[in-house]
Amino acid sequence: MFAIDEGPPRRVDHEFYLRPWRELRAMERSPLDLDHYPFQHPAILHDPQGKLAALFPGLTVLPPEGQKTRLKVHYLEALFALGRAAKCLDRDNDLATRLVLGEGAVALMKLLALACGSWAPTRHWAAEELRLLGVPERILSAAGDLLAAPSSDRITAVRDGLHAWLDARGETFHHDRMGPIRWAFLSGDGKAAFRTWGAW
Repeated sequence: MFAIDEGPPRRVDHEFYLRPWRELRAMERSPLDLDHYPFQHPAILHDPQGKLAALFPGLTVLPPEGQKTRLKVHYLEALFALGRAAKCLDRDNDLATRLVLGEGAVALMKLLALACGSWAPTRHWAAEELRLLGVPERILSAAGDLLAAPSSDRITAVRDGLHAWLDARGETFHHDRMGPIRWAFLSGDGKAAFRTWGAW
């Protein structure tokens, strides 16, 4: 349920969902970003027994093993999308280019959030949330420029900028290009990870 503030600008003033306590507790074990990300900015209005205040911090915790696995999943998704977009550009196929870049942008957003130790935000708040997490504006601008006007140079800029940012954060999983690919396509763990978190 929600209420609209007519503005301007017109926007959702507030919305709320009714959830049974058992369902709320079960979200601690959920692999879905939407079951965790919203609790990173909680405003508790009524909690006489302190149950919500005790539960919410745990809902925001990103398990380290899940984080490591998803970094590989979304890195490969983003990298593959950039490569496919370059091929689509060579074929002068504008629709296919934008379709794969859209998928790649979602994967990139998830990768950036996870690398910062956060569950991924919703798409329509991704830029604001990534800024709050400290993702540099140059990374977000490069991705936006690529989506607005795809080109080979902009694909290279996004890929190189991502690798430089991961390097600066001390990440190394992307250095062995074939390792994650073999993991994704040949191992049971990799296949299961893509079934859980991948878009394809």
